[in-house]
Amino acid sequence: MTEKIRVVHYINQFYGGYGGEDTASIGIVIKEEPVGTGLALAKNLGENYEIVATFICGDNYIAENTDEVCRQLIDTVKKYKGQLFVAGAGFNAGKNGIGCGAAASSGAKKLKIPAVSSLFA
Repeated sequence: MTEKIRVVHYINQFYGGYGGEDTASIGIVIKEEPVGTGLALAKNLGENYEIVATFICGDNYIAENTDEVCRQLIDTVKKYKGQLFVAGAGFNAGKNGIGCGAAASSGAKKLKIPAVSSLFA
């Protein structure tokens, strides 16, 4: 049996199930399973992939603390031995798109692993 490709997924507070604009300032929450849109992602990636961690962060929080959040994101990908990083989907939503772009960019540059972000579905 071939080992599954380990995926770390970034989503905002809304898609993580923590609420809307009223909770956009929540900090980082890590779940060791697919959450929210990650459930559909896991299904569509197929059996050769496994979402090993979901990195959830409020839109306002990442917009106001981008560098620190991206550092913690990189640490999380390393901790879970991520081989692929997926950010979003951003669904054409302002700060969520900024967060997805920053997360995917930092993941790809610093970790030298494939990173993808979907900003409009």
